[in-house]
Amino acid sequence: MMKRFFLLLLVAMTSTATACAQNTTVIDSGIVGLLSWEFRSDSTLIISGEDTMPDYEDPDDSPWGIYYDVIKRVILENGVTSIGESSFLGCYALTSITIPEGLTSIEDSAFDECKALTSITLPKSLVCIGDRAFTDCSALTSITLPDGVKSIGDEAFASCKALTSITIPEGVTSIGRAAFRDCELLSNITLPQGLTEIGKAAFAGSVLTSVTLPKSLTHIGEGAFAFCDALTSITLPEGLADIRSDAFYGCTALSSVTCLSTTPPQLKLSYYYKNDTNEDDTLYVPAGSVEAYRKSDWSKAFTTITAIP
Repeated sequence: MMKRFFLLLLVAMTSTATACAQNTTVIDSGIVGLLSWEFRSDSTLIISGEDTMPDYEDPDDSPWGIYYDVIKRVILENGVTSIGESSFLGCYALTSITIPEGLTSIEDSAFDECKALTSITLPKSLVCIGDRAFTDCSALTSITLPDGVKSIGDEAFASCKALTSITIPEGVTSIGRAAFRDCELLSNITLPQGLTEIGKAAFAGSVLTSVTLPKSLTHIGEGAFAFCDALTSITLPEGLADIRSDAFYGCTALSSVTCLSTTPPQLKLSYYYKNDTNEDDTLYVPAGSVEAYRKSDWSKAFTTITAIP
């Protein structure tokens, strides 16, 4: 603990001195596998070499972990191909990250709780975003997911409370559990054709007013849109086979649902998207399928089932 205190004091003193001299000095450095790192007096961490970054169970275990609460800028140079698990977890002062082309994965909790990070540019080469990769980056206002992204992990962007919109790339086929849960300002999402599954609580607690579900979608997870209380209507695609419990629970403004499937999708009886009753709500279905829906579990969720106008 005392060593940590004196090292951070040295950073502060050196930062003040070098600010006047308009240059920076290396405070600490080392080697991890085939990568080298150096921490500079302007609170910049530079990682270079050709290798993947290792995973850490705890950010304190990383060689730069002693500086995690004063790192303001991270520069990953060309040759770094992945950001390891918990590499920058809890870097509360981090405002800027430079990621090179060629990097393919951001592992679990890599930037979890980086509360000062406002934006990040991801490389076109990125394929995988791990579980909790950006959880609780509460200042993050925007992020562009490259077209090459195939996987978005559980809670990847959960509690990014300043995030207002997101476009999911075409290659993504499933959105992980609670991936965008409690993104309190998220009002606009674009979902790709090819998406087949929206995970449990994926968008719960957002302020979405409308959402277009792709034709390819077959599964909506438990509580996927729960407490999206600004959502007023939704159209469920023809190929949808399964809606899990509480998928739209607490969506108090949702009064109109259109289901395009000619065969009633499987519906958990706790689907109710308001509290205990949907008496004033209308379900619109294909004209030839009205009776099938009225004889299904959907009749327990809607008192009015009628043909699509």
